[in-house]
Amino acid sequence: MNSKNKIEGDVVLADEKRFCDNGDGTVTDNETKLMWKQTDAYQDTSKWTNWFMSEDYVKDLNIKGFAGYMNWRMPTLEEAEELYDEDTHIRDMDRFEICIDHAFSPGGGFTTW
Repeated sequence: MNSKNKIEGDVVLADEKRFCDNGDGTVTDNETKLMWKQTDAYQDTSKWTNWFMSEDYVKDLNIKGFAGYMNWRMPTLEEAEELYDEDTHIRDMDRFEICIDHAFSPGGGFTTW
């Protein structure tokens, strides 16, 4: 489910991608309207983070105003599950396939809080 057709009035817009690389380090999910960071904490810090460290990582994104936004937060379980797509794969840090859209950067960690 990487793409879909969208009907606007009588016009069909073919192959609209679900996940759009915004070119600023973010990815927008056109179905849920959520914006995601294109890389994960592991890619940015080169170290594993636990839940508490992840909260600090998100606070730092907000302090720095990453991509012009100051309202970054951890996703809910349901939001994180929406990223899974068994038909699309990129490679994680260990070169294993993970089921996430190509709009996200390969080489990240393979776990999600």
